[in-house]
Amino acid sequence: MAQLNEHAIEMLKETDLPDLSHLHGLVGNYLAASLAGFVDKHGLEFSRRLATVCRLVDKAKKEYQETRNLIGKDEKEREMSYEEIIKRNEGQYLYLISTIDYLENCLSAVSRIYKLLPELGIAHESDQARAIIDIRNSIEHVDERISRAVEGPLAPIISEGDLAVTVGGDSIKVKDLAEEIERIHQEVSNILSSKL
Repeated sequence: MAQLNEHAIEMLKETDLPDLSHLHGLVGNYLAASLAGFVDKHGLEFSRRLATVCRLVDKAKKEYQETRNLIGKDEKEREMSYEEIIKRNEGQYLYLISTIDYLENCLSAVSRIYKLLPELGIAHESDQARAIIDIRNSIEHVDERISRAVEGPLAPIISEGDLAVTVGGDSIKVKDLAEEIERIHQEVSNILSSKL
């Protein structure tokens, strides 16, 4: 039994994803800036783009955090013995599908943000940005991969060894995805605070 517990602890450390819960919501900051005259000062079009980016950053963070939470729940579920599952009398919970849904939503939101960042004066050209866009495109065009009988995963997976999100041949480390969300959050926060 001691070996099982040591293995479970190693598994939790191995799959520990960066926590983004410390990032505050940007939509609230945008609304406060709007009340302080942001729209009048910077124009309606810029403000609309910024509002959309704020919403998408908050969404990306939320979807990422939900992915992280479900992975934690899945880890705990896998540690349960058969007897514990039977005793619970609810069967075994499978978090994989929901985890994939949240992860796809996160990647899609970040990819959409990249399209708006140049209009806010924020650079986004990086290896991480390219990887996120490529993974999003692989997800969105999965039907084409199926019809062409392309091998490999059709949905994003998080590998435990290197903590990377992979779809087909495209991959990004989860740490890099989290850092991108955090970087974008900081850039947008800077716009909101410096342009008042």
